[in-house]
Amino acid sequence: MFSLLVLCLVTVVGCVYNSTGVVRLNRCKNSQRIYVVSVALGRSARDCRQDGRCCPASKDDAIVGQPYKVQELKDACDGKQTCDVQFSQVTFRSGSSDYELVSYICGNSRPVTSLGCQHKDSGSFSVRCQENQHIYIVNAILERRATPCWKPNTCCPSAAICEVFASAEHVRQLKDSCDGKQQCSVTMTTGECYFYLPNGDPLKGSTDYESVKYFCVNNRPGKFLCCMILHYMLT
Repeated sequence: MFSLLVLCLVTVVGCVYNSTGVVRLNRCKNSQRIYVVSVALGRSARDCRQDGRCCPASKDDAIVGQPYKVQELKDACDGKQTCDVQFSQVTFRSGSSDYELVSYICGNSRPVTSLGCQHKDSGSFSVRCQENQHIYIVNAILERRATPCWKPNTCCPSAAICEVFASAEHVRQLKDSCDGKQQCSVTMTTGECYFYLPNGDPLKGSTDYESVKYFCVNNRPGKFLCCMILHYMLT
């Protein structure tokens, strides 16, 4: 049986200058439900702050992923159609963050996560579904773990200290290799992400983990449609 599979990756932007202190996740339609993917806090460039605006991901701003907060939001929001998230802030060396980015998937079932480690998996790992189910890749996140993970042939089960989305090109390659199959091998990629020490000093390091999120569907779709990322500025 063939069907149309529609998935959406939504990014909601909460800005301290025009927010009531709540980031509302409410963009899923029909029977789709929220599944939180990532959370990041950022500090806008100076000219935006002076104008009382937030400028997410502009060239001169600072942004850092908050992987520790993802599970908190998943517990609160996953499986719902609407969810209110309390706006949070962190203090960078240059000042406090002024916007929050929450990315989530709108889907009809909970996505599956496969995790690969550069130091242990020789640069590749597998994603798979049960028999008679088919893979449909949603996105990939690159992560950096704590200090012990930097040792040769060592991986850490602890939470990531920073994370960043894999490039659109890498995700396209994953989809070309894996979509519609029962299992496939993922060739890992690396990137760089920023994190902050307790004293506020910023550091940049290479990622050593890759987390691939995908759906296992029973009917192989005749067409796969993933709607574009939405940026919704709260007012």
